[in-house]
Amino acid sequence: MEQAQRVLAMARLGQLPTPTQARQTLAVITAQQQGMRQRGDSALDLEPARVAASLLVLGHRVHAAMGIDAVRALGRCLAQMADECGEDLT
Repeated sequence: MEQAQRVLAMARLGQLPTPTQARQTLAVITAQQQGMRQRGDSALDLEPARVAASLLVLGHRVHAAMGIDAVRALGRCLAQMADECGEDLT
């Protein structure tokens, strides 16, 4: 997820990823969404990141506002994952 966040952040700044990086980013986000759905959680929070990654796979640039939303969505997800890991350890 952290690599996906980096790829989207760099795309927001105008540095497009390689086709392989774009596909990997989309795959990571899609897998995370599937995992969330399987746990009964809503995967809608990651939708901005999935849409942005989909555009990158197609070779398109990501609009600045969309890129910001995507990076924030992944940041929230990473923070939530860190909180859940902390809870599991106690």
